Amino acid sequence: AYSHFAQEAAEFDPANAITWAEGITASPSRDSAVSQVASIWAKTDREAAIDYVQYTEYLSAPAREKLLTTLSGY
Repeated sequence: AYSHFAQEAAEFDPANAITWAEGITASPSRDSAVSQVASIWAKTDREAAIDYVQYTEYLSAPAREKLLTTLSGY
């Protein structure tokens, strides 16, 4: 459920989608939603998405590293 909403929201409003994803309390679900939103965001504003991922406290260290590797390939 989170995944579908994250994808839809990120396509229309990445900033609000990130805020929503940050509010998910279960860490694995939050990592997944934040990662999905950031990946979609990176398609329109790669620098902003990478900056967010580098400094956010809402991703676990493994999720951050995996996402940064992915985003560097865009």
